[in-house]
Amino acid sequence: MAGVASLGVYAGFAGRVADDAKGEIFAKDLAAAGVTFIPCGQGGLDGGSGHCTVLVTPDAERTMATHLGIAARLEIDDDALTVLAGYQLLYVEAYLWDLPGTKDAIRLAMANAHESGGVVAMSLSDSFCVSRHRDELAALVQGSVDVLFANESEIVDLTSAPSIEEAAEIVSDWVGLAALTRGALGSMLVCDDGILDVPATVIGSVVDTTGAGDLYAAGVLAGLAYGMGHYECATLGALAAGEVIGHLGARPERSLAQLAQERGILLGAGGGFPEAKPRAPGRSGSAEAPPAGTVRP
Repeated sequence: MAGVASLGVYAGFAGRVADDAKGEIFAKDLAAAGVTFIPCGQGGLDGGSGHCTVLVTPDAERTMATHLGIAARLEIDDDALTVLAGYQLLYVEAYLWDLPGTKDAIRLAMANAHESGGVVAMSLSDSFCVSRHRDELAALVQGSVDVLFANESEIVDLTSAPSIEEAAEIVSDWVGLAALTRGALGSMLVCDDGILDVPATVIGSVVDTTGAGDLYAAGVLAGLAYGMGHYECATLGALAAGEVIGHLGARPERSLAQLAQERGILLGAGGGFPEAKPRAPGRSGSAEAPPAGTVRP
């Protein structure tokens, strides 16, 4: 969401933090990045706020040691649903699918988005998670997801296909848009125009691959919000990923909107959400819901 905001698009993050120093820092950092924090459950202290220690080796690969803490116990109440209904696109991750309560909250948020005329995007997040929940996630993707993000191993695991090319053919019948990342090989975009190969973008040296997939998704999601064509969305995603792998840390160090303009990428060039539905009027809630299609200059 920090990447989406850096591209000038109104972004919110729905999550839960504890009443501790880490939670306070997290909320302040989100606000500084231009992201609205949407609380999903009361604070408390049980388990503490989630945090992650990332170990980066000289070849730019990373290993993450994660403590989910209270973030693993999301609670979507009516106030949160009202706020979420004001957004055009809901982006969820499969990381928490091991936890029944959180899984129920995600399903509720997805149904709420569709009832409000919005679009649901999902990242498969982790191949081990996909392997543990293959049948359930496959059914979820086919029934509730409009835009799918996955890397090569995740999509092959989900579809049980022998190659990413065959997996792409399978998933083309499941969702309106699938963005499949392949590291240095770029990405494969599955959309109405067929299966398109999109090259990776490298800006300087590769220092840290942490957040590459997240920033790629941020670029695609922001492109959809601007109404860009699908190939252009993936190009914007590649640019955002290229920026974040050039330094330590998972958030952009410079304005991605400015970087896109410098690279000749026009933010807002027709197209739009895949299978987008008419928007329902926004409703007020515990946090301010953005007007439909809000884009900051």
